Amino acid sequence: MSATLTHRTTATGQVTTLRTLEKENDKLQRRLETYERQHANVELLKETNRALEKKVKAAEALRAQLSQHEVELEVLKREKADWCVPPLLPFSNLLCALC
Repeated sequence: MSATLTHRTTATGQVTTLRTLEKENDKLQRRLETYERQHANVELLKETNRALEKKVKAAEALRAQLSQHEVELEVLKREKADWCVPPLLPFSNLLCALC
């Protein structure tokens, strides 16, 4: 009877250990799934960040181009203003009206 009792105790201990391991496995599996979702989100954010950085660079390039065009426009406006110097001749009022 002592051997049977020892066998039952050992079997019960193994079952308890197995259940504990299964619970731990389930817990670790849930953690893994959480980490995998978080990793996917991180990768998505990295991709989004790269796309936004490209857009920022393009916007900066456009802003620089706009500044250059504004300078060129100002130069052209000054040149045009220089063309329309008040004339000394009476008929030249007609020319300034075109400016």
